[in-house]
Amino acid sequence: MFDPLILLITITLLLLIGVAYWLEIPKLSIPLIGVYIIFLFFSITENKTDPPNISDYPSDASQIKNFINDSKTKSPSDIVQIEKENNKKIELKPLVFEKNDVLFKDTLKKEVTQKPIINKEITKEESILNVKQISICKNIQNRQPVQSGNTFSASVDSIFCYTLLSNTGGKQHLSHIWEYDNKVMSEISYSVKHSLNWRSWTRKTILPHQTGLWSVSVKDSSGKIIKKIQFNIVNENTE
Repeated sequence: MFDPLILLITITLLLLIGVAYWLEIPKLSIPLIGVYIIFLFFSITENKTDPPNISDYPSDASQIKNFINDSKTKSPSDIVQIEKENNKKIELKPLVFEKNDVLFKDTLKKEVTQKPIINKEITKEESILNVKQISICKNIQNRQPVQSGNTFSASVDSIFCYTLLSNTGGKQHLSHIWEYDNKVMSEISYSVKHSLNWRSWTRKTILPHQTGLWSVSVKDSSGKIIKKIQFNIVNENTE
């Protein structure tokens, strides 16, 4: 279907061309034809553009007014954000009882403060102190045991207990407990400093009648026996 405006202009152009030929000025029709072609080109281009979709706009008068006002005040990014918020699902948050949390923290604090510090010190002592060697001997020369053994004559004047210790921690306090016939005869205390090879020894006088089973125990500062050795004292007739 032709546009009425285009039809009217076409008729006018034909009349002007007829007048130009009647006045014997045919060259005048050339610019008229050029203007007419340009007019047709722009008219066809405008007709090809798609008209706006009426369904995209609100139909009601109040909705049209609100749509215009929102478009003026809101940017495209705001409109996208509003659509995301409308489509967002409602998430239920878990209930948190702060009072119970405080009580639980107080309980933990009491349990930590009630732990004895002595147990930690004992565990530390056990992990850093080690008896590498223990022996019973008749003498000590150049910090080494001499004539070590498990059986000795009653004529011996005294007996030595030699220990080689490793202490990777601080200063420790140990003791040798000499026992005869299940009775403590003496307890000799000494200190051990930081060393990988700490040599120490104690001496005990043996009386001629004190024959039988003897033992020496190494006790740490917490009272725990960390090493023990036994030996016999016998008469010369039975040796």
